[in-house]
Amino acid sequence: MHFLYPPGFNSTDIQPPYEQGFLLPYASARHVTGPFGDLFTQAIYEEQYYIDLQVAFSKEPFIFTAVRERQSTVLLYVFQGDIALVNERGRKRKLEDFSCYIAYLPQGHYTVEVGTGIHWAVQIEFPPFALFQLAKYFEIFMLWNLADRDSRADALLYISETSNKVSDTIRNLLHCPLAAEERTLFQMGRIMDLLVFLAEDITALYKDSAGALKFTPDDIKAVQYALDLQADPENTVTLYELARTVNMHPRKLTEGFRLLKGKTSRELATEARIEKAKKLLSETRMQISEIAYETGYCNSSALIRAFKRSVGISPSTYRK
Repeated sequence: MHFLYPPGFNSTDIQPPYEQGFLLPYASARHVTGPFGDLFTQAIYEEQYYIDLQVAFSKEPFIFTAVRERQSTVLLYVFQGDIALVNERGRKRKLEDFSCYIAYLPQGHYTVEVGTGIHWAVQIEFPPFALFQLAKYFEIFMLWNLADRDSRADALLYISETSNKVSDTIRNLLHCPLAAEERTLFQMGRIMDLLVFLAEDITALYKDSAGALKFTPDDIKAVQYALDLQADPENTVTLYELARTVNMHPRKLTEGFRLLKGKTSRELATEARIEKAKKLLSETRMQISEIAYETGYCNSSALIRAFKRSVGISPSTYRK
């Protein structure tokens, strides 16, 4: 990962020893200055992990661009500051003080927006396979699935406030006094500790959610397959037939639909039918009664009622 700065920003590489006590004494740093104030960045590259430290002292808001040359699964800790992350599609996620996040970030450009004041953030990249151990939790499975498929979609999941034990572990991780080879081993151990803490936090986060604890990765794949079948408006199978197809109890499949899409089986089926109706209204001159038949409704009145509930206007008005 590297950074791009706006015109007027000056970037200088500096070497230890440092006057600034927050900088890591065993790694080079970059000092960026500009009208906004000062930004210090440090990066530790190892085969098994990557650590990035950013500390800013800003008199006014500023932005810069983070360029990721490869997909990454990262732990992101914000200890202080007003920071937001904007992806290439313009989606903006504000990061809260003293908070821990886990993220899947594909290759690409990310805009980093920083407010005024002091800002301190650490991100730790780790191998995606470590996520699979937590994949029984729905949102973690989705992160792992994105990484496993090398997806272009990104995902950021808030886990918890940063606890004292997490803060202490990160400080030990960053300010390890050992020599190079021993430091790598020590830091890898501390990253494993942080993943264990993550597992504990996720367990606490979902302990009151019975649905989240029921689903294994194979269950989620089965739900996704059922969703693919459900999305086909030509497919008029019932929920019970879908459940038999994927070998899952109908109540559990319904919960899976809710977790994945936030909707019931009936709502998803209606959504697929209405989308097909809109396409036929826009691209053909078929009669409303013919479109009703094509989309699985028994007559034109049933289609008109469903279309009005979903779209807010009648099919005839939509066609105009």
